[in-house]
Amino acid sequence: MTPGRDRLSGDVSYAPDPLESPPDGEVLICCARPGTDVVLDM
Repeated sequence: MTPGRDRLSGDVSYAPDPLESPPDGEVLICCARPGTDVVLDM
C-alpha cells in the first residue's frame, strides 16, 4: 500500500509540507488539508 491516493477532484494543500511531493494527481492523506470538496479513489 502506498501513502498516496488518487485525487479525482478538488484542491489540497499540505501542512506540514511533505518531505517529497506526491506525483501529479495523487494526495498524501497523512498531511493533506482540503481547500475545496475533495474526492479520492480509495
